This record gives sequence, C-alpha cells and structure tokens, in this order.
Amino acid sequence: MYSDLIGAPFVYGGRDIKGFDCFGLIMEMLKRNGVQAHDFGWSDESTQIQNMMIGAAETSMWQKGVMKKNSILLFRVGRFVRHVGFYLGNGKFIHCWERSNGVVIERFNEDWQNRLVGAYQYVG
Repeated sequence: MYSDLIGAPFVYGGRDIKGFDCFGLIMEMLKRNGVQAHDFGWSDESTQIQNMMIGAAETSMWQKGVMKKNSILLFRVGRFVRHVGFYLGNGKFIHCWERSNGVVIERFNEDWQNRLVGAYQYVG
C-alpha cells in the first residue's frame, strides 16, 4: 500500500509523489486512509515549523493519545518541534526528511523515542 512512496524525494513544500516534505507525506498517508487533511503550508524556518506543528496538535484536528497504527508522530529535531511521521505498527513508521533524502520506513528506535513529543490521531 505504501511501497510506491519509498524513495520519493524530499522537497520543501512537496505534496505529491514527485517530492514530499514531512507534512506532505502525512497528508498523503491520511488520504490513503480515507481522510482529507488540512494543509498548514510549509516553511524552512524552524520556529515557523514548530508553530505550525504545535498549532495543528493543539487544534481539535489532532487528538493526543497512545501510539497505535495510523498515529501521527510529532518529533523534536534539535530544540524545535519540526518533524512528523506516520506510525505503521509493529515498531515501524514512515516519514520523509532531508537526512534520509526522501521517504523511508524506519524502526521506532531509542533515538526516535527520545525525540517523540506525542502520538496523535487525526479526528478532523
């Protein structure tokens, strides 16, 4: 269901298979699960990204809960909240960021656990 996404390049503001940023990939994952998510836009400025991510988490659109399949994972990178991934279950998540050069599936290891701000379910 997601194999066509693996290797899609990282592109700031990317919203399709030609290139995604982390939130663009979240929008695509939600879409593939029958949910049309609101696009909060994009920025390459850390404080603006953090404000968008926390703003989305604090709205009624995302509900904080336990990590389960299809959860949106909100991560801190450095001192800012600026990254999201999509939990696939069985200790794996899919995400897209500059450091991986595109879309990858990774294990939710200790490094990612230490960066995790919260797990959210999209409630619209």
